[in-house]
Amino acid sequence: MITQTNHTVLIVDDDPDIRHVLCLMCELESYEVVGEAGNGLEAIALAISRRPDIVILDQLMPFLDGEGTARMLRTLCPESRIVAFSA
Repeated sequence: MITQTNHTVLIVDDDPDIRHVLCLMCELESYEVVGEAGNGLEAIALAISRRPDIVILDQLMPFLDGEGTARMLRTLCPESRIVAFSA
């Protein structure tokens, strides 16, 4: 018997419409969205508390950009895989 493990995802983008679309896409593929953040600072706090398997990370955001956020996430949540994108 094969059991499927649902991966957890944190979505990070400053545009709420993009976050919504990404959330829908993840849920259609059976990923569990454990949080949404509008900037890098929010993302770090959520990642520390929720420990997602995957972080979908926008590059251009206020307060802390994608590069800075990814650098911090690699240190604080090394088990999370980061998927970076930019519109």
